[in-house]
Formats: sequence, structure tokens, C-alpha cells
Amino acid sequence: MSISDRIGTLFEENPDRHSALRQVSVWLEREFDQHVWICSIFGKRWAYTVGSSEVLTGRNRWDLGSGWGLLADELRLSPEQWQELCLALAESLKERVVMQK
Repeated sequence: MSISDRIGTLFEENPDRHSALRQVSVWLEREFDQHVWICSIFGKRWAYTVGSSEVLTGRNRWDLGSGWGLLADELRLSPEQWQELCLALAESLKERVVMQK
């Protein structure tokens, strides 16, 4: 199953956005040994929402739009996988924001 398909499935299975994001984080850690923090963005401030229990420095940041961002230290995914992950998360979060209005 592709990364984007798995992200879509996790958002479908978890109607609560916070639960879906937690499941994405757990899946990335289990499947790829990739530790991430998913953050809410308020201006220049990135606030931890869900993610790895390991403390991250946030060396790598991706603004997902709709007030969300992704932080990671070590990159265990290929550049193509990161692109797929960020696009899938951005689309799922965008859809969820629209649905909750």
C-alpha cells in the first residue's frame, strides 16, 4: 500500500483529526522507523500536536498548509516518499478543515 493510500485510510478510519494524526505518527514510526512531530502553526510558532515521544530539534520542516506542519530530525524516507507523505497529509488535513467548518 502506498503512503498516500495509507494516510487516506487512516483519516477515513479515524473521524477525529487528532486520532488520525496520532495513527499516522505511529504508522510512520512502526513502518519506517521515522520519528515525526505533527504541529499546529500559529504565525511563526510551531506547536506540537502529536508525534514521536522522542525530542526533536526540528531540523527538517514542511509547512503542510491549513495551519499544519511536519517536523523530523533524521530522514529515513526517500525524497519521493517525503513528497508523497507531505502531499497526502496536506490533502487530508485540507479536506478535514473544510469538513469541520
